[in-house]
Amino acid sequence: MTFDDLLPRVSPAEAAELASLAGGPVLLPGDEGYDAECRIYNLNVPLERALAVGAANAADVQAAIRFAARQGRPVSVKTTGHQQVHPARGGVLISTRRMKGITVDVGRRRARVEAGVIWQEVIDKAAEVGLAPMSGSARWWASLATSSEVDSARSSAGTRDTRRTTSAHWRW
Repeated sequence: MTFDDLLPRVSPAEAAELASLAGGPVLLPGDEGYDAECRIYNLNVPLERALAVGAANAADVQAAIRFAARQGRPVSVKTTGHQQVHPARGGVLISTRRMKGITVDVGRRRARVEAGVIWQEVIDKAAEVGLAPMSGSARWWASLATSSEVDSARSSAGTRDTRRTTSAHWRW
């Protein structure tokens, strides 16, 4: 038995309260769409979350983190499902695949990319304005694969602005 096994289930009323604050779906196990929201490519790591939040924007991420903190639940974040996600039973899963904003600043040769963007989308947006970002062979991967490093650095610096952890800036 692990600590996660001791967490109570999220009640439908608690999920509905969070759903009233979120623009994306809030799903309990058994809800239509829950399995699809939690699916990852590594089938050796089943995601047994108490709740899945399909974040549509930074406010949804903030609401899900506050919800998890109030209940003492672990939080996992996934974009496309390729990354390793900890098998925290009883936790809150935040899926960022709906967060697709890309802003390219041609003059500064920078892009601001939200957490659900895949690298091919960045390539396409940059090409529209004559820029070509560096990329490897896997253009379908999430563009924020290293966002945990950014989050970790901000956390150790004492930054608590969660709006900044849902996007990254890329420079050419």
